[in-house]
Amino acid sequence: MFHFTIKRRTPCVLFVMGLILRAGSAWGFNSPDYFPLTQGITWTYTTSTVTVSGTQDVNGVQTTVLQSTDGRKTWNTSDATSGIRLHQQFVPNVQGVNLTLTFSPPIVLATGSANVGDSVISPGTATAVFTPGGTALFAYTATFNVTGMPDVTVPAGTFANVVQLDGTIHLNGGTTTGGVPISPQDLFSTSYLALNIGAVKLSASASFGATTAELIASNILLPATLTNISTRARVQTGANVMIGGFIIGGDTPKTVLVRAIGPSLAAFGVPGALANPSLQLFSGQTPIAENDDWQVTDLVCQAIGCGGPADIAATGSAPSHPLEAAILITLNPGPYTAIVSGVGGTTGVGLVEVYEVP
Repeated sequence: MFHFTIKRRTPCVLFVMGLILRAGSAWGFNSPDYFPLTQGITWTYTTSTVTVSGTQDVNGVQTTVLQSTDGRKTWNTSDATSGIRLHQQFVPNVQGVNLTLTFSPPIVLATGSANVGDSVISPGTATAVFTPGGTALFAYTATFNVTGMPDVTVPAGTFANVVQLDGTIHLNGGTTTGGVPISPQDLFSTSYLALNIGAVKLSASASFGATTAELIASNILLPATLTNISTRARVQTGANVMIGGFIIGGDTPKTVLVRAIGPSLAAFGVPGALANPSLQLFSGQTPIAENDDWQVTDLVCQAIGCGGPADIAATGSAPSHPLEAAILITLNPGPYTAIVSGVGGTTGVGLVEVYEVP
């Protein structure tokens, strides 16, 4: 699944787009895109504020440190090769002691290229440092499941098709170097990750407590003017066409230009570009507009007030190839779906885009 979540901070307006590549019932996505670790990012939740505060070596790996105002810290990596991984975790005041857990090998929350339904099991050894209390080694087994891509509403807004990760970390019991017996523990968590934003909602529980946090604000949701969001994928046939979903929120209509690009991609060195894309637009299950070649007016679309070729050209964002498709339309708030397919059952690499038109 390819998915974009864009929040435009204008009063009462939320514009969210989810671009979905479907292959049967499997939804695929690049998990690091849902867990950004750029230095300086902050997320303000209902419980605390989390900041990407720097980097630190953990067991020979350069990790990124996430520091929370409630004293918690995690050491993570997020990349296409290894996916999302948890290397170390610090939790203050666990029944009167501070706890640092270092996982070897690190726990894999999601592989770099993942699908809904995936399950990742990570066995290993956790070094637990209790202050006070000493040190202990525990065998652990971590299981993380990609259980869905729901829409989630939190104080920061509504985010479409977020990745839901449900995890369990089981720690075997043992005894610390200070002679303190430690009973087995199960740590449960659910995280909802939005593309290019990270966690918009988290919940965690264990024998020593439970917490739920929802995103209120983030400096990667700064005021911005939305101009274009897009993604590229291979367009096939049947259930494997490209499906793009977007939601227009608020209480006023918005004018958008939806484009399906194919042949012009060849000029950018893209091999196997879709030769002749066709575009359909749905409201729920109801088709409301379609277009094959953007310079040819579609009568159905024209009947509901779509812009014609001259109007599309006037936006300054008309496709550069006559066989590419475009729909210029004003839409009421609500969810919409764009489907890109190849004319005559052809296949190839295509690009689906949505422009906001002032």
